[in-house]
This record gives sequence, C-alpha cells and structure tokens, in this order.
Amino acid sequence: MTRFVGGVHPRFDLHRDLHQLSKGAKEPTSADAGRALAADTLSLRYQAARSTTKRLTISVDDHLADAFDALVRTRGYDNRSEAFRDLLRHDIGQLRMRAEPTGPCVATLSYLYNHHQRQLAMRLTDLQHAHHELTVATTHAHLDHDHCIETVILKGPSDQVRAFAQAVMAEPGVSHGQLHVVPMSVHRAHGHDHLHPSTSPLPANRSRQRR
Repeated sequence: MTRFVGGVHPRFDLHRDLHQLSKGAKEPTSADAGRALAADTLSLRYQAARSTTKRLTISVDDHLADAFDALVRTRGYDNRSEAFRDLLRHDIGQLRMRAEPTGPCVATLSYLYNHHQRQLAMRLTDLQHAHHELTVATTHAHLDHDHCIETVILKGPSDQVRAFAQAVMAEPGVSHGQLHVVPMSVHRAHGHDHLHPSTSPLPANRSRQRR
C-alpha cells in the first residue's frame, strides 16, 4: 500500500524563495526596498496558496500507485499533485455535464476535410454562419494538395455545441473529427456575466432532479 500526500505546490517554498532574495545582501543598499517589496509579495503568494489549498492523504494499492507514477512521468507532470488535480478536474467536469447537459461550456472542434469534395467548404462555412452565436473563431490550414485542417472555438450551451459539432463531423468529406468540451460556470461581476471553468460538481439534490 502506498500513501500519497498532496498539498501546497512545491514551487511555493517561502523559505527557499526568501533565502534566494536575500542571498548575497550583506549591507543595506538602495535595492533593499525592492527586496523588501518582493519578500512581501512572496509572503502574500504563499499565504494565498495556503488558504486555497487543502492537503489530502490517500492510500492506494502498490500496483495502482506504480501505474499512477508512470502516468505522471509519461505526461511530464512535475509532481503527483498536479496530475491528481487534472484527473479530478476531468471527472468533475464529466459529472457536471451529465447533471447539467444544457449548461454553458467552451469547446474546440478539430477536423480534416477534403477541399475537392463538392461544395464542402461552402457547406462548412454556411454551418458556422447559421450558428454564429456558438462559433467564436476558426483556424484553417492547408495540409497537402487535397486536405485542410480546421479548428473551431465554440462557446454556448453544451447541448447546442455538441449538436453543431456532430453536424459538422457528419458532413461527407469530413474526417478525424474531435470535440473537446470544458464545462463552465457563470459568475456575475462588473455588471455582466463571466465564464469560469467549473471545478465543482452540482449539489446532489440538483443532480438527482435532472436525472
């Protein structure tokens, strides 16, 4: 059995950073004020990290711990904590989308298409114009003599975004379509709504009501 302990990101090491700031300073100089300000800033950063980070301790079987460590190395994470956070964000996002299928989201839709396919480019453009309230921007590149790749940034209700993506991917001549959806939450600030990535699931009672 292996125990994982997660907490403040190791990059936030107040004593180490303060030591680096003061390293080599022997007598007061005109840079003291700058160092003091930097030290205060580091202290505030550290306190903010401590106030918004909870330490979790979990125990898993050795083979599962080994598999998790292999995933951390393969994906290039600095530590277990960041990998664990990404896995949590993904699962929480999936739960939220199932509980609130019409909730707001941002998404990217990528696909290849054959530009020789009769009127396909025109049909794809018409689809985007017909759903201009969902399409934010489109990036287009030529891969070879026959094929193009496009990535469309989308924003809106999740069900409408998925329906639009499915309509695009179902077009004859379109291939390798892939939709990546990030569930969002709406927060009111400065007199208008802002979208923020949703990292918390819906309350259990709301989740049950939508089933």
